[in-house]
Amino acid sequence: MALSLGVRIAGLFVTGALAVTVAAACGGGGGGPSAGGGSSDTSVPSGVSDGGQGTGTGGSTPTWRPSGDSGAEGSVGSGSSNGTDGSGSSGGSGSPGGGGGGHLDGPAWLPLGPHSPNTDVAPDPQSVYDGLRQAPSDCETILKSIPAEADWQVLHGLASACAAVQGLGGSWADAASDYAATGGGINTCKDRAAYAVLGGILQFHKQHPTATARLKGSSGGTEACDFEITAVDVGGDGEAKPGETITIELHGTYYNLGEVQNGGTVLIDGKPLDAPCAFVSGSGDREVVSIEVPSLETGQYPKSVSVTVQYGDSATKENAFTLVAPDTGGSPDSGSPSATP
Repeated sequence: MALSLGVRIAGLFVTGALAVTVAAACGGGGGGPSAGGGSSDTSVPSGVSDGGQGTGTGGSTPTWRPSGDSGAEGSVGSGSSNGTDGSGSSGGSGSPGGGGGGHLDGPAWLPLGPHSPNTDVAPDPQSVYDGLRQAPSDCETILKSIPAEADWQVLHGLASACAAVQGLGGSWADAASDYAATGGGINTCKDRAAYAVLGGILQFHKQHPTATARLKGSSGGTEACDFEITAVDVGGDGEAKPGETITIELHGTYYNLGEVQNGGTVLIDGKPLDAPCAFVSGSGDREVVSIEVPSLETGQYPKSVSVTVQYGDSATKENAFTLVAPDTGGSPDSGSPSATP
């Protein structure tokens, strides 16, 4: 009986020792919290793209948040302290003004005008807009040629910002000043587009004060100006005869007002007129021109005809007016003289 009790006591000691050994082996030998003295979260430098949701087994999967304002989160994969073994991608790009590593998209650049033919060859805001759009790398050079006048102020500010954001000169102070000064005086479609782009570049600089970016215009997309014929005035009855003068109202002009009379073409019923149109009035991106109504080659009157204005781009108004037969020249009451008594 005594021997049996001793065997039992020895068995208890062996079992206890085995339990201690197993516990020590599972504890990782100093890799637990007591050895690390704190959290097991992995630190990742700001702006560095890290792994996404890890799929490894075993070990902890701590989440991390890069410094900055982006708030993007990811998780580190199994067996790695930097996430390179994780299966996912980062939750977002680097934070604004961060330490690099992420792709930084630059601000939008000018949309197509359309392009002004500028047949008078004189620099004007419309053609300078086209020059800036086509060659943003030349903004500093173009800036030097822009006069200090109210009609040019938004383009002056845009050229300054364009050069500054690319690290090619310019002045952020001038760009901001011109932007503030022209807010309520924009009256052309190209100026409105330039003002919007200038605001975007200034916002980009505010968010990334030390960043530079290359600017590049797109070949497609919505144009700055919607060139159209909004009205053809032939009188209240909607009819006109050959030889009469009518007016054409244009909106969304992308060229210097008055140029179309020298370099443009007007077509009636698809046939170009021999004589140019005449400038009547204009303001901002609206213009009124006049033409003399031609005769129909077919002589088939009356006929509803279209009107087209071409100057680089073109605008057409279908069924603009009804072309009626010209006067025959005879008097309505002409005939044989009455006999006298």
